[in-house]
Amino acid sequence: MRIDSKATIAGVNAKVLRDWFRKNAHVGFDSADVAALGTNVGALTAEGLIELDPDSRYCPPGKKDDWYGLTEAGRRLLNASAAPSFTRAVAEQKMAELLERVKEVNSNKKFLARVTRVRVFGSFLTDAPMLNDIDLVVETEDKTELAPGEREWTELVLGHEDNNNGNFLTRLFFPTNQALRYLKSGSRHYSFHPVTDSVLKRPDVQMTTLFELK
Repeated sequence: MRIDSKATIAGVNAKVLRDWFRKNAHVGFDSADVAALGTNVGALTAEGLIELDPDSRYCPPGKKDDWYGLTEAGRRLLNASAAPSFTRAVAEQKMAELLERVKEVNSNKKFLARVTRVRVFGSFLTDAPMLNDIDLVVETEDKTELAPGEREWTELVLGHEDNNNGNFLTRLFFPTNQALRYLKSGSRHYSFHPVTDSVLKRPDVQMTTLFELK
């Protein structure tokens, strides 16, 4: 899916909304979070992008009537690209750069998560000379050996010097987000998909593993 970076959805720039979904969709959000974005849950619901998610494991007490998650359409927007096409040679170079960053994430203790597997699917596996993005599934695990216990681990995560944005639940996911941000390094060429993405369940989707932790 591609989006026009100049278009608006529910009164919000399409790219801004997509990026906000990418940041918040893994835990969910409430009407106040949406209002801070500059729109409201009614507008996003009318667009078919969000829905009430009271059974989410991340739904805070007393929030069952005001806790939202993405619909399938919302997840498609989350994974949409706003970038122009690029050549296969550029894609190959970007893939090599990403795999080098995987090594850095796994070896450097400043990163609190390690990459366990990287898989690619979509147009990268075809003969297409031009690509819109590189579709990737990056799996991680916490480097819990850096702290001796659950409490110490939580303190390490919340006390990291770069972990000072977002609500409490978002900050708990800092290790994975930290690793993924570094892997992406602001590049428009990559499209990261969660392992739960519905598109991966399609029988016609082929995937190739590029890295797996031994």
